[in-house]
Amino acid sequence: MSSDSDRDAYADAYAPGPAEQWPASAAVAPASVEEVRAINLGYGTAAPRMAGSVVLDLGRMNRILELDPKLAYAVVEPGVGFFDLHDEVERQKAPLWLSVPGNGWGSVIGNALEHGIGYTPYGLHARNLCGIEAVLPDGDLLRTGMGAMKDNPAWHLFPMNYGPTWDLAFSQSNLGVVTKAGLWMQPAPET
Repeated sequence: MSSDSDRDAYADAYAPGPAEQWPASAAVAPASVEEVRAINLGYGTAAPRMAGSVVLDLGRMNRILELDPKLAYAVVEPGVGFFDLHDEVERQKAPLWLSVPGNGWGSVIGNALEHGIGYTPYGLHARNLCGIEAVLPDGDLLRTGMGAMKDNPAWHLFPMNYGPTWDLAFSQSNLGVVTKAGLWMQPAPET
């Protein structure tokens, strides 16, 4: 960070008290899973909680990896926002609806992992996660559900697997850094 405004961009606008109480000392912004694995920060929180914290900014990991209108799901990286996904649905003229939070901005994955809600029947966003890729604190890469099997076409379609279901272990937790997730979307009603 080269200026106060750079540091202030990582302040928690909703924290009690002045933002200056918990300034970040540094920020890292990986652009790939490999870079997240190399950073290996371990555990953390959404915003600095003490002076000297390092912020992990996943905004550069902003690709929509897949959008399937027929099976009604998307696969996105953590930097993809609701406006980004909406624009892609519109660009493809996909017959899908997004469930968005009231403010409409923010990370699609971040909102789901924090149990955000929207205003459609698919409004409990954590329920719509199906298949997560996460970097664990030791740098190992974990793919939940059917994603444990290489190139499994059911990874983002079928939530069960051969053993426990782990997707929600990453919600409101610090067990790893989610680098990709499948998200079920609502088919648009037929007119």
